[in-house]
Amino acid sequence: MLGAFRRYHTAFGWPLDQMPMAIPISLRDSSDPMGGNRFTGARFVAPVGEPDPVARIQLVREFILNVRAEPAIAFLDLLHPGV
Repeated sequence: MLGAFRRYHTAFGWPLDQMPMAIPISLRDSSDPMGGNRFTGARFVAPVGEPDPVARIQLVREFILNVRAEPAIAFLDLLHPGV
């Protein structure tokens, strides 16, 4: 999708290097029960200008891994348990 945004904007003469986006991030791990889901949303600066899809995917992957490792990521669970 990021590659498509890059090509679209370049075609209209507005090349982008970065673009603000939001992404859902799964917080489930192997200890979670079957049938449930745990996720959070995160905003980030997407690397739209990276032309290499492998490098672009790696940049997004690194962001997601960093977010998942953030100790405060599940703070909303403390504010409103059961949601």
